[in-house]
Amino acid sequence: MADLGEALRVRLQEAGFAILNDTPLPVVCFTHPRIDEGRVRGLDVLQRVLRGGRVWISHVRLSGRFALRACVTSFLARGEDLDVLVEEVRAALAAV
Repeated sequence: MADLGEALRVRLQEAGFAILNDTPLPVVCFTHPRIDEGRVRGLDVLQRVLRGGRVWISHVRLSGRFALRACVTSFLARGEDLDVLVEEVRAALAAV
């Protein structure tokens, strides 16, 4: 699961997201420049992802910054699941 957490960090960065935490645990807190700049509300992105029903993420504030949070918690998770998560977050960001 730790390896999948690292793979998720890489995939999110490649998709233009900024990683806000540094941990060996499979917990990834991330944001996007459009959220940081106030062009879109992070909560709107989160709600759209959750309404899609394909992945589950949450949110947190880190040093005053809004962050989306994903965590790999299942031993059944695979790399393809990470692709779905990144796809869902990118689509939600584009739709708001």
